[in-house]
Amino acid sequence: MSPLAVEDFFGPAIVTMATAIQFGNMAAACGKARTKHKVSPPRMDGPEDFQRTIRAYMNCVEFLPMFLSVLWVNSLFCHQVMTAVLGMLYVVFRNQYFVGYCASADARMVPFRRSTTVVRLLAYSTVLGIGMKAVECYTGTSARGMAMEQFKAYTA
Repeated sequence: MSPLAVEDFFGPAIVTMATAIQFGNMAAACGKARTKHKVSPPRMDGPEDFQRTIRAYMNCVEFLPMFLSVLWVNSLFCHQVMTAVLGMLYVVFRNQYFVGYCASADARMVPFRRSTTVVRLLAYSTVLGIGMKAVECYTGTSARGMAMEQFKAYTA
Protein backbone atom coordinates (compact mmCIF):
# COMPACT_ATOMS: atom_id res chain seq x y z
CA MET A 1 0.00 0.00 0.00
CA SER A 2 1.40 3.37 -0.95
CA PRO A 3 1.68 6.06 1.72
CA LEU A 4 -0.66 9.00 1.52
CA ALA A 5 0.72 12.48 0.96
CA VAL A 6 -0.76 15.93 1.44
CA GLU A 7 -0.70 16.37 -2.34
CA ASP A 8 -3.27 13.58 -2.58
CA PHE A 9 -5.84 15.75 -0.85
CA PHE A 10 -5.61 19.23 -2.39
CA GLY A 11 -8.87 18.70 -4.32
CA PRO A 12 -11.09 17.58 -1.44
CA ALA A 13 -9.45 20.14 0.86
CA ILE A 14 -10.31 22.95 -1.56
CA VAL A 15 -13.89 21.65 -1.88
CA THR A 16 -14.21 21.41 1.91
CA MET A 17 -13.03 24.99 2.35
CA ALA A 18 -15.40 26.19 -0.39
CA THR A 19 -18.20 24.39 1.46
CA ALA A 20 -17.23 26.05 4.75
CA ILE A 21 -17.24 29.49 3.11
CA GLN A 22 -20.57 28.70 1.47
CA PHE A 23 -22.10 27.74 4.82
CA GLY A 24 -20.78 30.94 6.38
CA ASN A 25 -22.50 32.93 3.64
CA MET A 26 -25.73 30.97 4.08
CA ALA A 27 -25.67 31.57 7.84
CA ALA A 28 -25.14 35.28 7.20
CA ALA A 29 -28.13 35.27 4.84
CA CYS A 30 -30.22 33.73 7.63
CA GLY A 31 -29.09 36.50 9.97
CA LYS A 32 -30.01 39.15 7.41
CA ALA A 33 -33.42 37.52 6.95
CA ARG A 34 -33.95 37.65 10.72
CA THR A 35 -33.09 41.35 10.75
CA LYS A 36 -35.17 42.15 7.66
CA HIS A 37 -38.26 40.37 8.99
CA LYS A 38 -37.69 41.31 12.66
CA VAL A 39 -37.59 37.68 13.85
CA SER A 40 -35.57 37.39 17.06
CA PRO A 41 -33.76 34.16 17.99
CA PRO A 42 -34.71 31.52 18.94
CA ARG A 43 -37.98 31.99 17.03
CA MET A 44 -38.18 30.05 13.77
CA ASP A 45 -41.57 31.29 12.62
CA GLY A 46 -42.20 34.41 10.60
CA PRO A 47 -43.04 35.52 7.09
CA GLU A 48 -42.80 32.98 4.29
CA ASP A 49 -39.60 34.58 2.89
CA PHE A 50 -37.92 34.15 6.27
CA GLN A 51 -39.09 30.56 6.65
CA ARG A 52 -37.83 29.63 3.17
CA THR A 53 -34.39 31.08 3.94
CA ILE A 54 -34.13 29.19 7.24
CA ARG A 55 -35.46 25.99 5.66
CA ALA A 56 -33.03 26.25 2.74
CA TYR A 57 -30.14 26.57 5.18
CA MET A 58 -31.34 23.70 7.37
CA ASN A 59 -31.78 21.43 4.35
CA CYS A 60 -28.19 22.17 3.33
CA VAL A 61 -27.02 21.45 6.89
CA GLU A 62 -28.86 18.10 6.80
CA PHE A 63 -26.93 17.03 3.70
CA LEU A 64 -23.53 18.26 4.90
CA PRO A 65 -22.39 15.15 6.87
CA MET A 66 -23.32 12.82 4.01
CA PHE A 67 -21.60 15.02 1.42
CA LEU A 68 -18.37 15.45 3.39
CA SER A 69 -18.26 11.73 4.20
CA VAL A 70 -18.54 10.57 0.61
CA LEU A 71 -16.23 13.36 -0.57
CA TRP A 72 -13.36 12.34 1.71
CA VAL A 73 -13.79 8.58 1.44
CA ASN A 74 -14.04 8.96 -2.33
CA SER A 75 -10.75 10.87 -2.32
CA LEU A 76 -9.11 7.84 -0.67
CA PHE A 77 -10.40 5.24 -3.12
CA CYS A 78 -10.89 7.15 -6.37
CA HIS A 79 -9.10 9.77 -8.42
CA GLN A 80 -8.66 13.11 -6.67
CA VAL A 81 -9.54 15.18 -9.76
CA MET A 82 -12.86 13.38 -10.25
CA THR A 83 -13.60 13.80 -6.54
CA ALA A 84 -12.80 17.51 -6.65
CA VAL A 85 -14.82 18.15 -9.81
CA LEU A 86 -17.87 16.37 -8.43
CA GLY A 87 -17.40 18.13 -5.10
CA MET A 88 -17.29 21.57 -6.71
CA LEU A 89 -20.38 20.71 -8.77
CA TYR A 90 -22.13 19.89 -5.52
CA VAL A 91 -21.10 23.25 -4.05
CA VAL A 92 -22.40 25.08 -7.14
CA PHE A 93 -25.69 23.13 -7.18
CA ARG A 94 -26.20 23.67 -3.44
CA ASN A 95 -25.69 27.39 -3.92
CA GLN A 96 -28.27 27.38 -6.72
CA TYR A 97 -30.57 25.41 -4.41
CA PHE A 98 -30.18 27.90 -1.56
CA VAL A 99 -30.67 30.97 -3.75
CA GLY A 100 -33.59 29.34 -5.57
CA TYR A 101 -35.33 28.21 -2.39
CA CYS A 102 -34.93 31.66 -0.82
CA ALA A 103 -36.73 33.12 -3.85
CA SER A 104 -39.42 30.45 -4.31
CA ALA A 105 -40.07 26.94 -3.04
CA ASP A 106 -40.55 25.73 -6.62
CA ALA A 107 -37.15 27.06 -7.73
CA ARG A 108 -35.32 24.63 -5.44
CA MET A 109 -36.18 21.36 -7.17
CA VAL A 110 -33.82 21.30 -10.18
CA PRO A 111 -30.70 22.23 -8.19
CA PHE A 112 -31.81 19.83 -5.43
CA ARG A 113 -31.97 16.95 -7.90
CA ARG A 114 -28.62 17.91 -9.38
CA SER A 115 -26.91 18.10 -5.99
CA THR A 116 -28.36 14.77 -4.83
CA THR A 117 -27.27 13.19 -8.11
CA VAL A 118 -23.70 14.35 -7.40
CA VAL A 119 -23.85 12.83 -3.90
CA ARG A 120 -25.09 9.56 -5.38
CA LEU A 121 -22.30 9.58 -8.00
CA LEU A 122 -19.74 10.14 -5.26
CA ALA A 123 -21.27 7.35 -3.15
CA TYR A 124 -21.49 4.84 -6.02
CA SER A 125 -17.96 5.54 -7.23
CA THR A 126 -16.73 5.24 -3.65
CA VAL A 127 -18.35 1.83 -3.27
CA LEU A 128 -16.83 0.79 -6.61
CA GLY A 129 -13.40 2.08 -5.56
CA ILE A 130 -13.59 0.27 -2.22
CA GLY A 131 -14.65 -2.92 -3.99
CA MET A 132 -11.80 -2.69 -6.48
CA LYS A 133 -9.29 -2.09 -3.70
CA ALA A 134 -10.70 -5.00 -1.69
CA VAL A 135 -10.36 -7.32 -4.70
CA GLU A 136 -6.77 -6.15 -5.14
CA CYS A 137 -5.92 -6.56 -1.43
CA TYR A 138 -7.53 -9.95 -0.91
CA THR A 139 -6.86 -11.64 -4.24
CA GLY A 140 -3.65 -9.97 -5.36
CA THR A 141 -5.35 -9.21 -8.67
CA SER A 142 -5.73 -5.67 -9.93
CA ALA A 143 -9.40 -5.18 -10.70
CA ARG A 144 -8.48 -1.94 -12.45
CA GLY A 145 -5.92 -3.75 -14.60
CA MET A 146 -8.41 -6.47 -15.46
CA ALA A 147 -11.01 -3.88 -16.43
CA MET A 148 -8.51 -2.03 -18.64
CA GLU A 149 -7.50 -5.29 -20.36
CA GLN A 150 -11.16 -6.10 -21.04
CA PHE A 151 -11.75 -2.58 -22.36
CA LYS A 152 -8.74 -2.78 -24.69
CA ALA A 153 -9.82 -6.18 -25.96
CA TYR A 154 -13.35 -4.92 -26.52
CA THR A 155 -12.26 -1.79 -28.40
CA ALA A 156 -9.62 -3.51 -30.51
